[in-house]
Amino acid sequence: MYNEQYHPVSEGTLGWMLAGEIPEHAEIIKQRVAEETEKKTRNYIVELPDGTNYVIQNGIVSGSRGYRG
Repeated sequence: MYNEQYHPVSEGTLGWMLAGEIPEHAEIIKQRVAEETEKKTRNYIVELPDGTNYVIQNGIVSGSRGYRG
């Protein structure tokens, strides 16, 4: 069911995204989440230099792609 209300990424979700990431990736994630939160963007993808990503849908990580090197 679609939720009409905007929800930003929570501190808990952000912590989960940052867990185990290298410092360079952690900074990219934090910056991108902050930018999209400021714009109240509902759906976006955080792309990282190694090809991994996080798919965000209304504040929830709905998918991700790990590095397959």
